[in-house]
Amino acid sequence: MTLAPTTRHLPCLLAGALGLVGLLACSGGHPHAQPQVDDVYVAGYESSGVDMGGFIPNLAVTWTNGAKKVLTPGTAGAVATSVVVSGGDVYIGGQEVIGNQVFARYWKNGSPVSVTDGTQRVFVNAIAVSGADVYLGGGENDLVKYWKNGVPVTLTDGKSGGSIWSLAVSGNDVYAAGFEYGETLVGPNSYVIAPVAKYWKNGVPVLLSDGTRTAVANAIVVANGDVYVAGFEALSMSSGAPYIAKYWKNGVPVVLTPTTLGAVARSITLVGSDVYVAGYEGNGSVVVAKYWRNGTPVVLTNGTRDAVAYAIAVCGSNVYVSGAEADGQGWVAKIWKNGVATALTDGTQDAAALSVAAIQR
Repeated sequence: MTLAPTTRHLPCLLAGALGLVGLLACSGGHPHAQPQVDDVYVAGYESSGVDMGGFIPNLAVTWTNGAKKVLTPGTAGAVATSVVVSGGDVYIGGQEVIGNQVFARYWKNGSPVSVTDGTQRVFVNAIAVSGADVYLGGGENDLVKYWKNGVPVTLTDGKSGGSIWSLAVSGNDVYAAGFEYGETLVGPNSYVIAPVAKYWKNGVPVLLSDGTRTAVANAIVVANGDVYVAGFEALSMSSGAPYIAKYWKNGVPVVLTPTTLGAVARSITLVGSDVYVAGYEGNGSVVVAKYWRNGTPVVLTNGTRDAVAYAIAVCGSNVYVSGAEADGQGWVAKIWKNGVATALTDGTQDAAALSVAAIQR
């Protein structure tokens, strides 16, 4: 089984694109304190179920402690890809289609803020907040770019295409992780065109793969000067080669699935010296949702139905993973708390939980 990347996510609390933002949002309690209670925020989408002439659009949706809110009722299509909580405010990144126009936008406490004018094809995969600054990451047409307070920062020349999948802000430094298509010479007059995993620090690219095989950086986190990037790389140049889930620490790869039927790392977070990575791995017949703690896998589903883990957040003693699981009819948005699943949707419409943030009360 070969797994391909799907719509992206952004975890928070040092997960995925947040870097050091939110470092103090969730901390351990006093041993004599009351039992820990968290507020959990999830971003994703759910199908509207309305046929718009052969097209059934998705709605951008958030769940707060399981309670659903539709951000884009009645639109032609939208998705909430990422969530972050900063200064008591909840920020959701995503995109929305209105008529023939696509808008990159975020929602602050439910109120929409557009950062593009709808005239270009745009996509948003990540959000980060640092102080009063709001960053959205993704792309426009074939340009890889992010927006800071609505002002675009272009990272590529647009000749090859690519995307940002995750953002991290650490001090004055902005990190953007994703991929750019490259053309790599592998023999006399023989080239491979494949996604190259990389991140950009303040606009300067850092390559994580050599371009000879497909590789994508899905999530980035920065702590104490170390840069951690989670993603995947194909086992070989073959177009049918399975993906290997891995993360890179300061550019050095750490393989999570050395022998695999296909695996992808979608999210990463740090808690002290512990490294948590969420993703999914094939078992020969279906895809299994899981996360790895310091390389040791924790399986979230029983392997009888397809399931994916898109994002992870750790708050005190609790580990939250968001994703989706097939139920025989479609996809159900789910969240796992310490391995115990809770369905966010009833399965009547396809849905997925792409990003999660948790804040201790």
